[in-house]
Amino acid sequence: MPAWAGIAGPRGRAVIENCAVRASTLLGAVLQVINRTGRSNPRQVVLAAVLVGAFLRNQVFRCGILSVRENVAATEPCLPEVYAGAVSDGAGRNFRRREDGGLYLAPPGAPELSVGPDAFRRVASFMTAWLADLWLTAPSVMHPKAFPECMGQPNGALAAGRPIPVERMRIWIPPPNMAKIRRCLRDFSAMFPDLVPIKA
Repeated sequence: MPAWAGIAGPRGRAVIENCAVRASTLLGAVLQVINRTGRSNPRQVVLAAVLVGAFLRNQVFRCGILSVRENVAATEPCLPEVYAGAVSDGAGRNFRRREDGGLYLAPPGAPELSVGPDAFRRVASFMTAWLADLWLTAPSVMHPKAFPECMGQPNGALAAGRPIPVERMRIWIPPPNMAKIRRCLRDFSAMFPDLVPIKA
């Protein structure tokens, strides 16, 4: 976002901070955006929010986005170097060295798709891709805390007067799947048994 602001300012565009967009409506062919302080009629809109799928549920725009959870572990720094670059083996084990000498480890397995209300609403949009590769995602009915697809989003008129859920939770960092993380650490230690025990 700072980069966008750096481009907009010299071109005569106003940058308004701490002013959340809460809803969008169409008045004929005119788009109206409702924000925390009032209304505006922008000619162009850029959707760059992390929780854009939840935000757009009751908006003029439609966007087929579902949240999936990937799991990555960061080890302690200053480990002995086993490889200077990035590695992905045939079993799906992945690791990459950081500048501080630690590693990022990614366990094998498909991204976890929590099957919430939006998954049912958008099943037609995603069915072709899912059937093409049934191992593309791992569906689950268990949701991480504050799962975006379970958020209730008010419609435009209701949203204008009070903060909406994605405004109150600007960043969503779900807890990791610790079973996968522990398995990842065991697999890495088995690959390099001469290293000291790895801690994440």
